[in-house]
Amino acid sequence: MSCVAEDIGTHSLRKGSSSYALGQVNGPTPVSVYLRMGQSLGKLKDRYIHFGEGADQLCGRMIAGLPFNSERFGVLPPHFPPPIISMMTVEYWDEIVSGYSNYPRGVQSAFPFLLASVIHHEQFLRESLTPNHPIFKARVFTANVLLQQQRGATVLAIGESPVCGLKATGIPAHLAVAKQVNELREEVANLHREIDELKTDMAAKLPNEVAVKVVSELRQQFVVNGVAPVSLRDIDMRIADLRTNMVAEFRSALNAAQLPNATAVANISGEQQPVWRSWSWGDGQICHAVPKDWEFPARASVKAIWNLWFFGDKDAGIRPYRLLSKQHDIKPEHRMRHSRVSVVMSYMEQLVEEAGALPASVTKISALQVPAADKVFDTAFTTMLSQLYSMKPKRPEDLSCGTLYNRLCQYRRSQQSA
Repeated sequence: MSCVAEDIGTHSLRKGSSSYALGQVNGPTPVSVYLRMGQSLGKLKDRYIHFGEGADQLCGRMIAGLPFNSERFGVLPPHFPPPIISMMTVEYWDEIVSGYSNYPRGVQSAFPFLLASVIHHEQFLRESLTPNHPIFKARVFTANVLLQQQRGATVLAIGESPVCGLKATGIPAHLAVAKQVNELREEVANLHREIDELKTDMAAKLPNEVAVKVVSELRQQFVVNGVAPVSLRDIDMRIADLRTNMVAEFRSALNAAQLPNATAVANISGEQQPVWRSWSWGDGQICHAVPKDWEFPARASVKAIWNLWFFGDKDAGIRPYRLLSKQHDIKPEHRMRHSRVSVVMSYMEQLVEEAGALPASVTKISALQVPAADKVFDTAFTTMLSQLYSMKPKRPEDLSCGTLYNRLCQYRRSQQSA
């Protein structure tokens, strides 16, 4: 239930049942609940008994902008089916959400719904936002190993989820009836469609099928001098059938002979296939490591750039940004961004080395797992902020590499003058 252990037990069975009964839209009246509870409530009435029939849930749905006069008013939030949820382990969330284990359990339980909503509306986001928007540089896209399985797997249901026990609350009774009427209307429409298709098939196919059947019966019964009449059309049909059968047999034999070798080649190519892609720009040069219209990010946060710099963008197939060629892959108008990011990342690597933040067996940040790299980043970023700012800035997680680059240049000049 994602509840804090100390909070369990604040409601007795009597008070909890009354809250549930009065939380239903068009449910029992408060007076009937008083009578059912069968004893004086005293001050509990003002705290646990309210005169709004499911008003909180109802208002929440209306404020969310759901159409009140439509069955879609009872829509559930996008969510994943249980097979997808079972793959979202703690290790997976540590890869997607920095510091996931530090969040309260109640917040952790909301992450699957937040992720499902982002994945469900991905097409809308890509159509509405620019390709270089920071959300597409976030780890939900760049480091999500389950992204391909999650795309198209989100469930959007009305009233009750078909894959889990999720149910909508705050739904007026007339909308529940409207949902059933709409389902009945769809069934009737499907039935009419099937009947129309059947009529069309009968009108188009039945005469030919009857004619073929009649000819077949006549040939079986009509014999001239003990021999059934055979036309050129019959011979052509028999030859075509024989050709089809022979081709199928040859293909089956060839596939059986080539299957072991093909499987071995597929396994080898699968093991050697790189994660990163290459693109041709049509400029006569060798393939590039980024698409032709790709832009080096300008407004992404330092943490987002850190992830892209050392671990790349797996969704887009772009290798770690530190491996990109400034002259070959970065457009001239974006090379200044690359240079500034390179300076900031190099300085952070220096801070990591000075702090001894890397494990003894690891020499490179890129060799770390993402959760371990998060801890290393926190160490270097905290040290860097203490050097570049006299007071901790507000919302440091939103600082960009360009801002830190300017601060770093000022810091180095002050160190040289001192």
